[in-house]
Amino acid sequence: MDYCKQEMPDLRGTGEQKSYFRPIKYTNISGEQLFKRMGMDGSGLSEEAMYAAVRIIRETLIHYLSIGHTVTIDGLGSFRLSLGLKDGKKMEPTDDESDETKRNAQSVEVKKVLFKVDRNFLQELNMSTSLERAETKHLKKPGTTQEERRQMVLNYLDSHPFFRVKDYVELTGLSLTSAHKELHSLVTDQSSGLKANGKGSHIVYVKTVI
Repeated sequence: MDYCKQEMPDLRGTGEQKSYFRPIKYTNISGEQLFKRMGMDGSGLSEEAMYAAVRIIRETLIHYLSIGHTVTIDGLGSFRLSLGLKDGKKMEPTDDESDETKRNAQSVEVKKVLFKVDRNFLQELNMSTSLERAETKHLKKPGTTQEERRQMVLNYLDSHPFFRVKDYVELTGLSLTSAHKELHSLVTDQSSGLKANGKGSHIVYVKTVI
């Protein structure tokens, strides 16, 4: 399996460059392809039986997770749910049981299902995986000045409500780290015409209202 080194976003604007390794993505394996491969390995199960088993596992997982349990499948891993506020809802501070509490309950939903892989599964996967570093491709340095790039963004925002760091990378040709640094510099300059909304990975950039 090929892998590469990827820059991490500088979400705090510290200017510190960090990186991580990630696999080069290949095509997605569908359930049909997976079941065909399992049949080739002599499982003795038909594709229909495999689909039925997955459906039953899915329904049973939903049942136990929905009432607060963690579900562990030996050799595979553990599932648990994560809660959060619905989009557009805000946390209402309260010290007692009141209408505020009830309103909060209606504002909460399951945001994601977290999966923690079984340690033995991870060890076997490492034993089966042969890693090879892919050729690193560097972004070309942009042939524009910062002022020209600022104007490019303002023109972009004439037809878009906001832009993100990855949009800035695609628009300007800067690396991810350089894009974060430059955007931080632009939004701290009140004359740039740009400001940041949100926090962390949810930051978007918009025009300042004159």
